[in-house]
Amino acid sequence: PMKKAYFLYKDGKMWSYDWDASQWTKHATQGDPSISGYNFVSCYDSKRARIVQAFGNKLWFYDPATDTGSDPKAKGQEEVNARSCNESNLTYDAANDVIVLYLHHPAKGQENRKGLYFYNCQANAWTTTPRAVAPEMAKRGSYDQSAAFYDPELNVHFYFCAGDSSDNGLLWAYRYKNVKK
Repeated sequence: PMKKAYFLYKDGKMWSYDWDASQWTKHATQGDPSISGYNFVSCYDSKRARIVQAFGNKLWFYDPATDTGSDPKAKGQEEVNARSCNESNLTYDAANDVIVLYLHHPAKGQENRKGLYFYNCQANAWTTTPRAVAPEMAKRGSYDQSAAFYDPELNVHFYFCAGDSSDNGLLWAYRYKNVKK
């Protein structure tokens, strides 16, 4: 929002698109994570004005103001495995200052990893045990895709899940509550 631009991470570089000028700009991006792959999940941390990307068990912050990237080396990061945008979602909860990772299609053999994970921005730490999702969402199959967004006015995360080329969608609303164990 501060740059009024669309950001794209591709082939280890950050690009931005200026809608008014109808032009792409390639950024020098100091602190490049040199990550390969595609379909990473990301969200915007409005408190710190940064873009957050997750890929595999890595987390990367991009600061558009300084054109720098950084790896927070968060506690629990190695145990959390974000999949592609077809298999997980990432949203920033401004009311609670947490990043929510919804892993709806874990890797084969790791079905018990399905659920919600939380990155506490202040503590620089992930929860490593998934929080269960609504039973209707937990039943979704491997061909289901999901889209997500966070509404700061309602303080609610919305997830829409549907089978590929199917009309069997399900909309789920979730409000984060810090549960101490």
